[in-house]
Amino acid sequence: MTASRTLSIAVALVAAWVWTAPGMARAASDHRAGQAAAYIQSLGAELLAIQAGAGDGPGDGADDGADDGADDGAAAARSARLEGLIRRGFDLDLTSQLVLGKHWNRASQAHRQAFKELFAQYLLHNYARYLKAYRVETLAIVSSNPVGKSDFLVETRVEGAQGDDPANPVWRLRRRDGGFKIIDVQVDGISLALTERSQFGSVILRNGLDGMLSALRQRVAGPADVGGAGGDDSPLELHPASLFTSPNVSKIDLLLRQR
Repeated sequence: MTASRTLSIAVALVAAWVWTAPGMARAASDHRAGQAAAYIQSLGAELLAIQAGAGDGPGDGADDGADDGADDGAAAARSARLEGLIRRGFDLDLTSQLVLGKHWNRASQAHRQAFKELFAQYLLHNYARYLKAYRVETLAIVSSNPVGKSDFLVETRVEGAQGDDPANPVWRLRRRDGGFKIIDVQVDGISLALTERSQFGSVILRNGLDGMLSALRQRVAGPADVGGAGGDDSPLELHPASLFTSPNVSKIDLLLRQR
C-alpha cells in the first residue's frame, strides 16, 4: 500500500468520524433522556400504587379499637413506602445542600447530617399532605430533554381523580452512578429547591441553624400518613411547592446551576 493511499484512507476515516460523531452523540443523549423519562414513569407508578390504598383501609374514620389498630398499621406501611420512594428517588445530599445554600458551608457536619435527615422527613410530610388532598388518577410523560452535561428535565402531566385541573410537574434529574436522582421539582415555574431555600434561609436568619432545626423537628414530629390528616402548628410553614398543586407549567428558567 502506497503512502498516498494510506493517507487517503486516514482522511476518509477522519471525515466519516466527523460526520457521524454529532449524530451518535445526539442518539446517546436521546437514549439517556428516554431512560430519565422511564425512571420518572416507574417512580410515578410506585407513587400511584402507594396512594391507591390511602384512607381506604378497614376502620377508616371509625371508633372501633381493632379497626383503628389495623388502620395504624396500614398508615405506617404507607409512610414507610413513601419514605423509601423519597430516599431512593431524590438526591438528598445535593438537595439539602441546594436548599441550605450559603448556610451549608457554614454548617458543621453534625448540622448538615441532621438537616439532611430532617429534610427527608419534611418532604415525606409535605407530599403526604398534598397526596391526601389531590387524588392522582394518571401520570404521563410529556417530554424529556437534556440540560447541561448530566441533567435532564422530564415534564409530566398529572390527571386528578376528582376532575381537578391537570398539573404538569417538571422533574430535574441528574445522572448518578449509572442511574438518575431527582434534584428539583418545578410546578408552574416554581422551583422546590429555590422556594425551600428562601423559606429555610428566612428561619435561619431569625433563629440560627439550631433554631431552624428545632422548628423542622417540630414540623416532622407527628406521623406522616398519605391518607391521614396532619397538623400545621409548627412555626415552619409549608409552601405549596408540591408535585401536584399548581397547573400549567410556565417556561422554565434554568436557575439551578451545576454543582
